[in-house]
Amino acid sequence: MNKLINFDEKEHIYRCNGFIVPSVTQIMKPLSDDEYGGIDEAVMRKAAERGSAVHHAIETRINFGFDDIPSEYAGYLEAFMKFFRDYPIENPKTESVVYNEIHQYAGSVDLIATIDGKRMLIDYKTTASVLMKLVSVQLAAYKKAAEQGGEQIDGTAVLHLSKDGTYKFIPNDGEREGWQVFQALNTIYKYKNKK
Repeated sequence: MNKLINFDEKEHIYRCNGFIVPSVTQIMKPLSDDEYGGIDEAVMRKAAERGSAVHHAIETRINFGFDDIPSEYAGYLEAFMKFFRDYPIENPKTESVVYNEIHQYAGSVDLIATIDGKRMLIDYKTTASVLMKLVSVQLAAYKKAAEQGGEQIDGTAVLHLSKDGTYKFIPNDGEREGWQVFQALNTIYKYKNKK
């Protein structure tokens, strides 16, 4: 049977053939809560708004060639454009919904593109710092799902964008451990939510 995966952006729900499947974010919640649990809810909400605005602006820039970003976040898009000039990307796919049928989860990948002959899966971060301990798990999960969907992925990385217009391109060297951790989290998620 052909698997049809849909993402309801408003509700932030993934469905496969009409059935709800958990997201990478939901599965990683115990780990994320451990790292971010003490941060004020208003601060987290503001960070999420910023991230969404920047992601939308990058997608618009790549797919349609124009800028659409609130002025307060313009530095983040400027940082992306510097990256884009420094690392010319080919065959970009933005905000790709991926689904892992074997492990039953879904997610949205920020960018899959060819850079220097390698097909890379890249996640954007607009936070003050990057917690590679978390990001390695997230990237490993996305990579496995993308590969199951037929993508060839040679590597994963974080593109850390800053308000001042600078960026850091950080290759992920923790993929193997990240996948092991994600599988453990997924097992716990399924156990907690079984009917």
